[in-house]
Amino acid sequence: MSQGPVGDSDVRSVKDVMLKRNLPWEAALLAGLVAAMYLTRLAAVPFRGEETRWARVAWEMRETGDYVVPRQQGEVFPDRPPLNSWCMLLASTVTGDLDRQAVRLPAALATLLTALLLFAYCRQFVTRWGAFSAGLVYATFPQILQLGRFAESDALFTFLVTASLLAWHAGYTRRWPHGRTWVAGYVLAALAGLAKGPQGPVYFAASVTAYLALKRDWRYLFSLSHAAGLLAFAVVLGAWQVPFSLATGSQATAAVWSEEGTLGQRIAGMFGPAWWRHLATYPAEVLLYLLPWSVFLFWYLRPISRRSLAAIWPQVGFLWVCLAVALPSCWLVTETRPRHVMSLYPGLACLIAAAIDRSCFDPPTAQWDRGFRWFLVAMAAVSAFVGGLMVIAGLYPVAPWIAVLLPPSCSTAGCGLAILALAAICVWAWRGSGPMRAAAGITAVVAVLGGSFGVVGIDHLARIADDLESQVARLKADVVRGERLVSFGPLFHKFTFYYQDPIAIVPWPEADFTVDPPWLYFCFMAYQEGIHGKLPFAWEKVALLYCDRAREKGVNNVCVGRRTGGIPESAAPP
Repeated sequence: MSQGPVGDSDVRSVKDVMLKRNLPWEAALLAGLVAAMYLTRLAAVPFRGEETRWARVAWEMRETGDYVVPRQQGEVFPDRPPLNSWCMLLASTVTGDLDRQAVRLPAALATLLTALLLFAYCRQFVTRWGAFSAGLVYATFPQILQLGRFAESDALFTFLVTASLLAWHAGYTRRWPHGRTWVAGYVLAALAGLAKGPQGPVYFAASVTAYLALKRDWRYLFSLSHAAGLLAFAVVLGAWQVPFSLATGSQATAAVWSEEGTLGQRIAGMFGPAWWRHLATYPAEVLLYLLPWSVFLFWYLRPISRRSLAAIWPQVGFLWVCLAVALPSCWLVTETRPRHVMSLYPGLACLIAAAIDRSCFDPPTAQWDRGFRWFLVAMAAVSAFVGGLMVIAGLYPVAPWIAVLLPPSCSTAGCGLAILALAAICVWAWRGSGPMRAAAGITAVVAVLGGSFGVVGIDHLARIADDLESQVARLKADVVRGERLVSFGPLFHKFTFYYQDPIAIVPWPEADFTVDPPWLYFCFMAYQEGIHGKLPFAWEKVALLYCDRAREKGVNNVCVGRRTGGIPESAAPP
């Protein structure tokens, strides 16, 4: 039976029901927007970066049935604990295969959960629209738009570190039972350790210790409840660590929990020219990767702004303590990049949301700050400029170097028109005042950022990606044809993931190599030939595959060869 159109009275009744029940409909809207940005087009871009490193670990766990010891090519791979690979395996039970969807789904869900977590935490000290802004700001940081959907461990690690800190602080400020607060924080910190090693537990322990020391709350810090939290941490971490150590030994255990590079390597360049340059430019690099939202952090430089934070200082102060504790671990190391402080981005999103909330949402303090108006004007101008160019590029021929950055012409024009409409919403929000106009303006900015990356950015990444998957498939089907393939030393993970079949590692043949092995085809990393010298038998190169991202012919090149002399009968091709 057909239903009539929904009238104003129906809309009002739905809104009244939601208000009476105190339903966080802003959280549902936030979840829908973030899901649209991160749970769509997951498989559009071929694997890139280190995605296949952890996907290959998951693959070998599934093939061997050993879910404790991470392996690559059958060898123990003590690079970091396996929680990220476990999540990929769990996702594969939903998608049906360990494909791009399954491998990337944990990262996308972790980003969605982080945005919702920020909403829940910020509801303690800002308005609903302010909390709504916190989730959207985090989800549209440029670096999150890129790393939040790809299957490296950053997104999952960031969620767990953030959850450990915010859950602990929510329990502390809302006076939960002490034991429950400490156990919740340490269990989540242990899971962060299982995702990426010691960085997460160290950040949690150092942050809460510094915070309690500044508050001089020594009884809370040195309590039996804290000891219970430490015990829970040991139990969760030990559930994997103990069987792993028994299976692999102390050397692999030490390798799992040691950071990349030794301490000596990390401090060797301190106080040199590169270190001073890094010290001066690193904060600016981080702020650049958080544009346009990072401009709101300058709001805290004004004395009048800081005075308006008196009522919410317990939360804002805790966030600043967490940033102050964790940032030096990357700022003082020359080789670090902005992505290495990604676990700090949720805290920065909360601070930015507090600034936005005090500017236009919180009735006692909201003055529609002039800085917020300028932000809307700037975003409207940039959006109008970009949208206009995209409409023109979609309707008329453009230079090849511009066309390579854009999707097909019809999509380009449509995307440009949508961005122009969003720019008009920003102008409408700027011309008035009030929470609804501010919320509309922020949502329009979010739609421009998330939509542009979801259409133009994803298409560009897919266009410049390598075709290694098809090359490996042709090699396997047309050249190797079911023959056993071995490798002289470990191979690059992207090649082994696409090849799928086991590739046993054998030592590099020595000069006195005389016994014919039972294999015909072999492979090795191309740079190894320069290290070990030429192979001591006759062979021919059948393929050279470039495994670096974006068609770069860097060092990660896999050479596949075939023996041509002294081939044993059992290994000779038909």
